[in-house]
Amino acid sequence: MDSMGCGFYWWRAGVACAIACGVLLAMHESAPAGTVNVIPWPASVEAGSGEMELGADSRIVARQTELKPLAEVLAEEAFLLTGRRMAVTSGRAKPGDIVLELSDSLKGEAHAVRVTDTATVRGGSYAGVAAGTATLVQLLTADGEKVSLPRVTIADKPHSRYRGLMIDVARQWYSVDTLKQIIILCRLYKIGQIQLHLTDDQSFTFPSTAFPKLATKGRHYSLEQLHDLVKFADARGVTLVPEFETPGHSSAMRRAMPELFDSIDPATGKMRNLGVLNMATEQMYQAMDTLVGEMSEVFKSSPYFHIGCDEVWLARVGGTPEAKAYMARHGLRNPHDLYLKHIVRMHEIVKRHGKRTVLWEGFGGTGSSSVQIPTDILVIAWETMYQLPQSLLKNGYTLINCAWKPLYIVNDTRWAPEYIYGWNMWRWENHWVHAPSFTPIQIEPTDRVIGAQMCVWEQAEYRTVPGLRKRLAAMSERIWNPKAGREYKDFNRRFQSTDRVLSRVLHPFTVSANGLTDPDYEGPFFNRENCFGQSVTVTVTPTVAATTIRYTLDQTVPTSESPRYTAPLTIDRTTTIKAQAFGAEGAPRGRLLWRTYELHPVTGCVDGL
Repeated sequence: MDSMGCGFYWWRAGVACAIACGVLLAMHESAPAGTVNVIPWPASVEAGSGEMELGADSRIVARQTELKPLAEVLAEEAFLLTGRRMAVTSGRAKPGDIVLELSDSLKGEAHAVRVTDTATVRGGSYAGVAAGTATLVQLLTADGEKVSLPRVTIADKPHSRYRGLMIDVARQWYSVDTLKQIIILCRLYKIGQIQLHLTDDQSFTFPSTAFPKLATKGRHYSLEQLHDLVKFADARGVTLVPEFETPGHSSAMRRAMPELFDSIDPATGKMRNLGVLNMATEQMYQAMDTLVGEMSEVFKSSPYFHIGCDEVWLARVGGTPEAKAYMARHGLRNPHDLYLKHIVRMHEIVKRHGKRTVLWEGFGGTGSSSVQIPTDILVIAWETMYQLPQSLLKNGYTLINCAWKPLYIVNDTRWAPEYIYGWNMWRWENHWVHAPSFTPIQIEPTDRVIGAQMCVWEQAEYRTVPGLRKRLAAMSERIWNPKAGREYKDFNRRFQSTDRVLSRVLHPFTVSANGLTDPDYEGPFFNRENCFGQSVTVTVTPTVAATTIRYTLDQTVPTSESPRYTAPLTIDRTTTIKAQAFGAEGAPRGRLLWRTYELHPVTGCVDGL
């Protein structure tokens, strides 16, 4: 990945830290007795009295072999949070142990967390146990040498079975490291699905073996990287869902192999540039079958496969000889029928590979008199311009709410966490005055809206995790437990605790900067809070003992040979610092972190960037 692998924007530093390097810090302030700082808020919580301390010999006991990957994840998280290594084992538990167990009495993602002399997490599935351990991680506290869990009994299960986040990796490149940070964020807040928008006009990021020409140079992943990413997500109870955008948003494919995915004019030998995939050739659908098969093999843990199918430009499609012949052969009246037939054929391909088809809201009614869109297709309803959500439901479709407002993050178009917290999963809104949902559409609760998804489009990777942290947590609570009855003030209080947990799991060190012009700025310009007028002093403090911080100032990714941080850095010009923690054995700890400090000697960024 080279320099493209450094994509994470440093979360705003707190007050300058004067604690010496290598000292184990308190993970967060002691909470009042009976306080449970968990997001999303569980279905049932009974706070007990006192704490269960985790001693030097405390272990994580995986009752079933299939839970061992999760136990290893929990052990690493506990180490990053507390500095204490917990052994992973099986068999009988003893006081002070954490026990992970699959239970026949629970179904799906339902789980129970009980902390007495031992901490037991039981779930109806791997994902259920994973959700329970996310709760446990949020509850874990470290204060000096004392590591503990509050005595508590929690019974929980999600209201929504689809709790998603979409990341657009085709328009803006994302490194594997950044994607892993996003997976960790989703795990903590019990987001079950991450949809990867793998293909678009700008690039084709999937490394097809059958069609190697498709992979965009410098902007694609390797099979090894994708398999590793799926394994990383699976271990944390998060499912990666592939999105293969068809038939529109396909310029990268058509440029790479126009003879297969576009149309060649025999008179000139040049590409006709249809604007969409050539939906009128059997060779194209044979290629689609191969590509869907390749992607399904990589993303084998996903029950879903997204085929795109919105914003389809049909002006040039119907005039080619192959289109005319194909439409006549299949009894299609016009190019729109050709598009609908494409949905049906892609759906058949996806089902043949054992997945459930997902697409964007992009068709009207149930199709046309010539082509009916099957109702077992899962529709992500987002814009309300093609069809209203109540119409989709009336026509028999199952929906995922992906309302433009407040669930889209597109550069500086995004909504405040408090606004998201006031939204519900049966409401659609759009910021565009001409959209039907500019006046919010509120429908009655129905179990055929199976969840919601936040979407990050066209976003530089360094902006993504900072922009998602509180927003994703707010959405998660609203769809995990819509009847929680909590106020935003209460959510925000709990978030201050859980966000500190996330920071420690991502990066076992804190960062502070003295000399910033406006360090508390939270407006539209993400970098404004990192501006300075003359110079800035950056201090880095490890939160886990025997941790070394290595850094670079030249845009490269730090290695175990990079300069070691030993004293505060004074910066007098625009500089990007990238840092990585390393253990005594030289292996990385946590994830890569970076921050760019902007020199603006005249304005100090007061008026924005």
